[in-house]
Amino acid sequence: LKNQSVSSYFRSLFHNYLRLSQAEREAIIFSRETNLINEAIEKRRILRIKANKKDCDFYPYQMKTTKEEYLIYVIGLLNGKTIYSFHLYKLKGLTLTNHTFEFKPEEKKRLLKASSSAIEYARDNLIEAKIRLTNNGQKSFKRIWHNRPEPTRIVNDIYYFEAPFDQLIHYFTRFGKDAEMLLPLKLRSAAEKFYKEGLAVYEEKEKAPIKE
Repeated sequence: LKNQSVSSYFRSLFHNYLRLSQAEREAIIFSRETNLINEAIEKRRILRIKANKKDCDFYPYQMKTTKEEYLIYVIGLLNGKTIYSFHLYKLKGLTLTNHTFEFKPEEKKRLLKASSSAIEYARDNLIEAKIRLTNNGQKSFKRIWHNRPEPTRIVNDIYYFEAPFDQLIHYFTRFGKDAEMLLPLKLRSAAEKFYKEGLAVYEEKEKAPIKE
């Protein structure tokens, strides 16, 4: 506080904080969690967390921000088996145990693939997808980068992906007629159901118009 008032000190403090990215702010807010996770990753020690109201073992693999650098997630194996990612605020009852672990080469490969697409969707549910984009759809794909999956290859207007099911649905359903989900059939059926249910809402409103 030398040569400045208390109010000036706090004003400077708040301004510096607001200049940080959201991920940097999260690292401050959740400093205890990030420290424990980093130590667990470095020393290969199992974390104890609460998931679905149950105490579970979590084998942390990597901590990283989303592509937009908004949020911090940690990915690993839940109970040493299932790939799962958690946003920091969802890590309830986080404790560092003395039990150690080692990932098998195949587990590392699965975890790396799951985290490379979109860590917030990282699960054991990667699917191979084939999607046709119109000219407008291709422009939207270049423009809309939030939660965008990375294509494995592009052949003319056909885009191929190996990405989480939920990520593909959440991303491409906002394209409307400019994205046609071709394969797999369960992805196509989910998109069809999404649009039909949305249309049904508006058709119902036409029968009983909303009063202004």
